[in-house]
Amino acid sequence: MSNLTLKEQLEQLKIRQKLPEHKQETHMKDIPAEAVTFQLAPVSFQDTDPATDNKPPRFHMQAYSGDMLADHWYWGDLIIDLEGMTLPNKPIPSLRDHDPGQIIGWTDKIDKSNGTVDVEGVFSQSTAAGKEALALARENFPWQASVYVPTSSIEEVKKDEDVTVNGHALKGPVTIFRKTQLAEVSFCALGADSNTSAVAMAHKGAKLQAETIKKGEKTMDIKTLMTDHPEIMEQFRKDAIKEITVDNFSDEVKAKIDEAVSTERDRIIGLYVQGYGQEEAGRFGKIITPGATVTDMLAFATEKAKKEMLTQFQSQAPGSQGNADDDAGEGDGGDGAAPKTYEKLCEDYKVAHKCSEGTAMAAIAREHPTEHDAYLLRVNTRS
Repeated sequence: MSNLTLKEQLEQLKIRQKLPEHKQETHMKDIPAEAVTFQLAPVSFQDTDPATDNKPPRFHMQAYSGDMLADHWYWGDLIIDLEGMTLPNKPIPSLRDHDPGQIIGWTDKIDKSNGTVDVEGVFSQSTAAGKEALALARENFPWQASVYVPTSSIEEVKKDEDVTVNGHALKGPVTIFRKTQLAEVSFCALGADSNTSAVAMAHKGAKLQAETIKKGEKTMDIKTLMTDHPEIMEQFRKDAIKEITVDNFSDEVKAKIDEAVSTERDRIIGLYVQGYGQEEAGRFGKIITPGATVTDMLAFATEKAKKEMLTQFQSQAPGSQGNADDDAGEGDGGDGAAPKTYEKLCEDYKVAHKCSEGTAMAAIAREHPTEHDAYLLRVNTRS
């Protein structure tokens, strides 16, 4: 017998059969808008002199470095796949704290060719938010860049699975934004936690939906294995049967099995003797002995059924018991009390116990097997 556990054998079987990796799971997921907003880096600005330069002051922000964002409040470890990021083909607004009512300016250049997302734009000279943001920047106020990056496809990498994104080799668990769109950039005066609240207020609890993909081999239960890989289960079943064959047992185990089988057979025959008599039990014993054939079993069942039918017919036949008594009287020549026949014993039992004829016949068959056999012989002779 194999010394491997069933689990270890199944693992070997999977290898031999080249069990394919379980298909990825895909479902739609609701995402709060603030979960796709990220405060990432300081904002720098390029001032101009209105007296000598007609161009408005400019700002620059690195919207995304391409690195993993560790310990995000919603996603845990997160990375945005730059290959799947769509950049706008026209200027997008730069807001204050993601508030559409506070426009600081707009972008006129966005680039991701260097493995980062770099955004440049101009301050508005017309809005109060633009003028205030520029004035604060001239005073070296530490504006922080925050980006709004809705995603339509998310991949969840399971623990210890390896993945490479933006040139970074990562190990799960990690979340990957596979398809995104840079929708808006903001100047933020608050820390990251406070900024999250500001975004939630600006988007009024809006929810986004994204396709979520879970990759990595899934632990399969027996039901899934039977459905998807019946050929493996069949091989596993055959291997298991080989292991439990008696031929694989030791001589000591075989002896104990034979002893237990013999003891149980004797117990069953003993019960049969009590119910149907020694002769009937002897016939029954032949069909539960090793080597008995189907023919033996059918012969026993046929004979038993015939006897039961004859017994039933005899009990229901008009005057059957009277005739039997007459026959018995003739045999003793009228001298002395004759032994009671099976029919007479049944009649007496029925009267004494106030029971049905069938109950009486079964009881007398158990208590007086000799009279019962004689009764059957008479019935068979007559038929």
